[in-house]
Formats: sequence, structure tokens, C-alpha cells
Amino acid sequence: MHLLRLIASQVRLGEPLPWGVRDEHGQLLLARGHVIGSDAQLQALLERGATVDIEEVRAAASRAEAEKKRPRASSRNGSRCCGSSTARCAASTSRASPGASTKCVSRSRR
Repeated sequence: MHLLRLIASQVRLGEPLPWGVRDEHGQLLLARGHVIGSDAQLQALLERGATVDIEEVRAAASRAEAEKKRPRASSRNGSRCCGSSTARCAASTSRASPGASTKCVSRSRR
């Protein structure tokens, strides 16, 4: 395991971590998917010398690249949908003209 110092710009507050955060000995502190919710929490980790495993960083970068390349769902008229599995495109059931903006509606609002 090759550890790199965690830097603040690697973390997006309020979003799931794409890799685990470890202490300087490699002990897992926060698992992948944990959400750092405040700047104070992030600063506390940085002050304690938080690290990330370079292999986890590379794997996260690969996942992000694959996600960018994955085609998003399209409605019948060819406009883009949000791609969410819990939403449906309003344009797919309407007679929207090609190129019209598509609005997604959650299934719970049907």
C-alpha cells in the first residue's frame, strides 16, 4: 500500500468519498462512500495527517472516466434524460418537438 497525503482540493464536501481515508499507518478512518459534511471535519482530518491509498485513487479515477463514457438515457424524441433509474422523462410520453428541453419527473409524482 502506497499512501499519499490527503489534500483539501481532493474532497468535495457533501458528496460521497470516492476512496477510503486512512491514517498515516494505513488504518481505515473513513470508508469509500462516507460523506464529509463540513469544512471543520475536513480540516480535522487534514490536521491529523489523513492519507489515501494511491491504488484506491487510481480505481476511483477509472470509475469516474468510465462513468463519463457511459451513454445517458434518451427519450423517444432523442432529447437527453437525467439517466436516473428513479425518474422518467416527461418528453418520452409527450409530443415534444425534437430539441425541446426534457424535464424528468420522479416516479413518486406520477
